[in-house]
Amino acid sequence: MKINRILTILFSAATLLVFNFCSYSKEDKYIGFWIEDGKEHSEVLEIKKEGNKLYLNSKDIEAPATYDKKEKTLSAQLTNGLASVNILMNLLEDTDKMKMSIGNKSADFSRISKEKAQEYKKAYDAYYDPDFFVGEWKSEVEQEKPLKITKEEETYFYVSDFLGKQRLVYDDKKHYMTGQIGLTSLFIKRSGDQEITAYGKKYQKIK
Repeated sequence: MKINRILTILFSAATLLVFNFCSYSKEDKYIGFWIEDGKEHSEVLEIKKEGNKLYLNSKDIEAPATYDKKEKTLSAQLTNGLASVNILMNLLEDTDKMKMSIGNKSADFSRISKEKAQEYKKAYDAYYDPDFFVGEWKSEVEQEKPLKITKEEETYFYVSDFLGKQRLVYDDKKHYMTGQIGLTSLFIKRSGDQEITAYGKKYQKIK
C-alpha cells in the first residue's frame, strides 16, 4: 500500500514536470528585461507574455510580437500612422544575448534581472530629466553671452536680452529642447555630464 502511494506521487510529479517542459515554448526564452550593450544610458526593453501573445514594452515602444518557429526569431512592427519599421530579434547561442535589427541597423542586447532593470530605468530617467537644461551655459567663444534657460511651473524658456523669453518644448523621445527663436529653429541636446550642444557648438554649465 505504501509502495503504491509512493509510486503514485512519483508518477504525478513526473507528469507535472513533463507538462511544464512542454508548455514552456521556445518563444518564452525571449521573455525578460533587455539592455543594449555598450550604451551608458540605455532604455530598458521588456519582452512579456500576456495570454498566448508576446509584447515589446519600453518607454517609447509598445507593440505585439510574432514568433517564427522555423527561424526561431521574434519580430514586431512599429508604426506612427505615416510610416512603419520592422524589428527583428534573434537569440544567440548564449540565450542571455540577443541581436536586434531595425531596418539596416542592428544592436546587441543582454538580459538583465528585474532589479537591474529598475536601476537602469531610474538612471535613464535621471539622465534625461529636462530640468537638466535649466541654468546658464557658456561656449568657448569669449564674446558670446551665456545661453540661459529657465523654468516657470512646467514650461521652459530660452531667455535673451534682445528677444526676451521664448518658449521651449522638450521632446522626451529624442531627448532635446526645441523652440523658435526669432527666425531660427533652436535644438538643444545634452552631450555630457555638464554639457549641451546648441547652434552646432558645445556649451558648459556655469550656473
